[in-house]
Amino acid sequence: MDSLTPKNHTVSEIDFSEIINSLSEGIIITTKEGIVLSTNNSFERIFGLSKGEILGKNILEVADSGFSSENLKKLKTIFYRFGKGVTAKKIQLEYMDKVLEINPSIYSNSSLFSIIVRDISREISAEKSLRSSMELYKSIMSASPDGIVVTDVKGNIELASPATLSLLKLLKEEEIIGRNIQDFLADEYKDIAAVHLKQIIADIKIGPQNYKLVNQDDIVLDVEIKSAKVYNPDGSSKGFVFAIRDVTERKLAEELFILSEKRQKSILEMAMDGFFIADLDGNLLEVNKKYCEITGYEADELLGMNLSVLEVEEVNFDTIKIKGEERIERIYRCKDGFLIEVEISMQYHNEFGDRIVAFVHDITERKKAHSEREQSNRLMNYIIEHSPRSIAVLDKDLKYIFNSQRYLKDFKLKQQNISGLHCYELFKNLPKKWKEAYDNALKGQIYTAFDDPYVQEDGTIDWIKWECRPWFDHNNKIGGIIVYSEIITESKKAQQEILRAKEKAEESDKLKTFFLANMSHEIRTPMNGILGFTGLLKDPKLTGENQQRYISIIEKSGARMLNIINDIINISKIEAGQIELVLIETNVNELMEYLLNFFKPEVEQKGLSINLKCGLSNPESIVKTDKEKLSVILSNLLKNAIKFTNTGSIDFGYIRKGNYLEFYVRDTGIGIPEEQRGIIFKRFRQGSESLTRKYEGAGLGLSISKAYAEILDSKLWLESEEGKGTVFYLSLPYFNEDAEKLSFRVKVPSEKPGMVSKDLKMIIAEDDETSGMYIELVVEDYCRELLRVKNGHEAIESLKKNPDTDLILMDINMPEMNGYDATREIRKFNQGVVIIAQTAYTMENEKEKALEAGCSDYLPKPFTKSKLLEMLNKHFE
Repeated sequence: MDSLTPKNHTVSEIDFSEIINSLSEGIIITTKEGIVLSTNNSFERIFGLSKGEILGKNILEVADSGFSSENLKKLKTIFYRFGKGVTAKKIQLEYMDKVLEINPSIYSNSSLFSIIVRDISREISAEKSLRSSMELYKSIMSASPDGIVVTDVKGNIELASPATLSLLKLLKEEEIIGRNIQDFLADEYKDIAAVHLKQIIADIKIGPQNYKLVNQDDIVLDVEIKSAKVYNPDGSSKGFVFAIRDVTERKLAEELFILSEKRQKSILEMAMDGFFIADLDGNLLEVNKKYCEITGYEADELLGMNLSVLEVEEVNFDTIKIKGEERIERIYRCKDGFLIEVEISMQYHNEFGDRIVAFVHDITERKKAHSEREQSNRLMNYIIEHSPRSIAVLDKDLKYIFNSQRYLKDFKLKQQNISGLHCYELFKNLPKKWKEAYDNALKGQIYTAFDDPYVQEDGTIDWIKWECRPWFDHNNKIGGIIVYSEIITESKKAQQEILRAKEKAEESDKLKTFFLANMSHEIRTPMNGILGFTGLLKDPKLTGENQQRYISIIEKSGARMLNIINDIINISKIEAGQIELVLIETNVNELMEYLLNFFKPEVEQKGLSINLKCGLSNPESIVKTDKEKLSVILSNLLKNAIKFTNTGSIDFGYIRKGNYLEFYVRDTGIGIPEEQRGIIFKRFRQGSESLTRKYEGAGLGLSISKAYAEILDSKLWLESEEGKGTVFYLSLPYFNEDAEKLSFRVKVPSEKPGMVSKDLKMIIAEDDETSGMYIELVVEDYCRELLRVKNGHEAIESLKKNPDTDLILMDINMPEMNGYDATREIRKFNQGVVIIAQTAYTMENEKEKALEAGCSDYLPKPFTKSKLLEMLNKHFE
């Protein structure tokens, strides 16, 4: 109220009824029943009625024809509340083709009521236009220069405008995509934001909220964030849109009071627009609260101030005096230095001296909205054009409005400017399905295809993922369509590769299933022989001849099982990549002679003949290779030949071909069907994979041989004719270093024990009762004292009590403490005792691990009596 107190007492004598009549807002005074007592000119103008049509009549009856039944009901509710002494809140109602803002109030304890009516149609139209423009913009790129962030329902960021990145001091969109919007809020606002999100999800409307953001430079920013929910086409929640901007909210007018000069001043004070009275020199004499808010000055600062301080361009009041009134737009410089745009409605009055009465309306937001709409369109065009995605925007006549450069590139269009061209002019052979999708989009439908084949103009075929959807203008009517597309030819090829890999994996699983079934058979069969004939040996009536025959069967079954286990271990090493290459000088002739002698008894037992032919002399046959792996390859080939040959002969040998030795194993067996030749070397594959096959074996021998051949930088292949026989070839690199004096000697295990000392004191550390008993039986004739322990701790304690012990046979895998750890502890107090590691582990580095732990030697399981005695003889001869 103080702000309306004039500095000059003559100003108070102004006729305020004239001022009220010059207000842009409509003002009406009624009784509590709605009988109109007074109106101003703007009220009559807004409703299109004269005073005679209004005064003395009920406002509800007068306005009945202009309001809808729903709006009329709201208006009646206001008067109903008046009757109860309750002031209704400000509302918006539609009257004919206008949108009105209604602000009702009760004056003191009076039974009279005042209503301020403001025509906001133009502002609503501007807001709708801006909203439509922004919707189109967001539907195309989900981005905005005004600090727009789009998230999913959990608040994880999916899109962010360049202004957002600038606000947060981020360089790339990748730095923000996927992060939660709450990550950028100051800690004290995160819980508040979570509450607001829940309210939005529950469709509870909330106004702009003040937050603090922390950007990449750790600078705290005060922002105002508007939030809204984004919906999927089916009406479900898709996520949120957050608008981050600096907005100055207009203050709404409070109750107006009209019955006296005091009430008239109150109306001016609470008006929604700024108000001032000035003399013709531009000196301010009266201001209201809203004018203070607009300019940023206090009332006592404004009174007496010349308008030239505020206005960037001065107003000529003499012109207004001549015209009587004028409406102009000007730029105001506020107290804080900011420039705003205002619309000033001025009238000249001379009842109490030359005075200018003016109402000032801040139109900065309206101007900004118009500017933003133009900027949005320009920015939208730029972003689409330079988007990394393939985008085309067409009008409802299917003519191009915008398009990205990527769209031209993906569809191999030579014409760079396609704006205004009809879609079918560019794509004369557009698929029928695409045309139907375009037509349906113009009817409001959305079409999505994840992998459509598309024939380019040059005849090449690309796989395309694309989507066609409508876009809407500011009247919420379909303005055209948007087409998003992406070339996915490469990913389609990758999917096909994955499908092939899946089929291959399924085939591998099938083979492994067969392999496991075969392994079960191959292991159980010799086990059945061992256990069965072991049981028969218990028969007290058994003759000596049958006893020896049963023992022979048990030995063969054990050898068969050991061979299967070795194959499984070897293939496991190969698959684990733990095979090491050990190159040594090897006499090939002597190796071949050894293989001949080794397999000859088995060949002759089947009634076959076996022949060997070497292609080089002894000195020339010395090569540097891994003799163990070469021996395994040739042994597997010979085993294979013996197994599948029932009549005829087996020939093997080698010849030299340049820098290679070409080995061969030829048989007169059943041969290999052509359809099996491509898979014969694969793991888990055999010539016959049925349960009725006639030949035993795990089907790993050729796979192991193939893998070893590759390790030796060699080539293994075959030639075969079904029913006539097969020839396997191995091409081995030939490196001869004239090592004539080196000779390959294959040590055949001797069944005769060496001259082992018979006065040994021995500790057997073995937790397996059977293995321990076997060792005792083998060494009991060579020991003066034999001690048994079952774990590493007991071995240590036993040695401490028996420091004169000569030998410890140390099993590696024992409970409580293993053999390696026990050996390390023993070496701390006893360096002289011989410790021989014995283990069923067969990895190539086991011997090195044993020696590193402090063992004197290494003996792999299973071992024969001669092997054990040979080891004892080595250390105690």
